[in-house]
Amino acid sequence: MKASEWLVRATGDLPTGVTARVKADTLAHLQDAGLDREADVRPVLGRPEDTAAELRRLYLTNREWQGFSPQPSLLLRVGEGMQAFLWPAILIWSLFEPLTPLHGNWPLWWGIAVVVSVFLSITQRQHPALRRLWRELLASWSYPATLVMLPGRDPVFIALALTLFVYATYTIWHRIARLSRTLTLEGERA
Repeated sequence: MKASEWLVRATGDLPTGVTARVKADTLAHLQDAGLDREADVRPVLGRPEDTAAELRRLYLTNREWQGFSPQPSLLLRVGEGMQAFLWPAILIWSLFEPLTPLHGNWPLWWGIAVVVSVFLSITQRQHPALRRLWRELLASWSYPATLVMLPGRDPVFIALALTLFVYATYTIWHRIARLSRTLTLEGERA
């Protein structure tokens, strides 16, 4: 299989920037190996299907790249709604906290509010799609944290909340990494 055929099969569903980078790196590797572009490249590069699977794990596909719509997900809209009411809720909570069964937790709530504010200001300068994923990650963290802080919590309930936290963090973190790598190769500011 010639290098051009191998590259088409390996990068067929990737964005143009990623495809250009893979092509340049592959041709440089073949040149270093002393192979001509017309020679069979499979002994040096392996199966194109294996490379394509690895590239899809690292970068977004064309469909995913074009699928970053301006509409935020439901999880993000709910999370941003919760964040909008965070400071007033913390202020009200700190006033009435001595009357509640959770007496003594108001420093924790103030700490959460400060972390959220810093996080939102840091992500403000990033690419809109990346900022949306970072905020989705923050929103996903608020649900299990809220569940764990409820009074009368059951250990099974806490385990379920922590499982949800770990799964959401891993999934969104993986999407952030793939998007960051794709943005870099597409020439957009990450």
